[in-house]
Amino acid sequence: MRSFFAGAMLLATVASTATAQTVTAVDGPDPLTSNALFSAQTNVVDFTNCGVPSGVVITGGACQTSSSSGNWAQPWQSYSGGGFYTTMAPYPGSTVTVDFSGWLANNAFSSVQSLSLYWGSIDSYQKLELLDGGGNVISTIFGSSVASPSANGDQSFPGTNRRVNIDFGPTGSSTFAGLRFTSDQAAFEFDDIAIAAVSGAQVVPEPSTYALMAAGLAGLFGVARRRKQNG
Repeated sequence: MRSFFAGAMLLATVASTATAQTVTAVDGPDPLTSNALFSAQTNVVDFTNCGVPSGVVITGGACQTSSSSGNWAQPWQSYSGGGFYTTMAPYPGSTVTVDFSGWLANNAFSSVQSLSLYWGSIDSYQKLELLDGGGNVISTIFGSSVASPSANGDQSFPGTNRRVNIDFGPTGSSTFAGLRFTSDQAAFEFDDIAIAAVSGAQVVPEPSTYALMAAGLAGLFGVARRRKQNG
């Protein structure tokens, strides 16, 4: 009977931690506070004075406060303005990794519901990877999939300066821990990373989770009843 119970709980856990991601991109100027899609999010990293909150660790690249011709461009009309972050030479394969695991732990968050960032001058040679706590890739978003109509790196066009939102669904993601920005040419610039996260007590299980738990409990009762009948 104990093995049936363990199996039922395992199925429920797998269902509750699975994440279906929805990616949406909204034209600039940065719509962080003007679009309801981002209303539940807190602007966690705005690079004001090139600072980051406690628990957020950034590796690679550099914070900048103005454009440098041929090297990087300040994201067009970002929400906070001022500082932003960019990949740096040498190229190709220049990366920036932003680790939120310490920040999530410091704030006792167990699940990320959604996150967004302002992606400047989107190019086809850029990619954004979502990482778990071990640095493994959860999913990849390419510049060509979020620009409109094309990822040509235009530095002052709404369709290539967009807030990109990743929604993890009703139960959120308990595995998300960081972002990796990769560019094969100069440069991948971004600003104002906003996150909606909750503690464990606030996470609402998906209907499929309840169904699996109910099936597991039904199996347990069935086994117990047969054992009783068999004496």
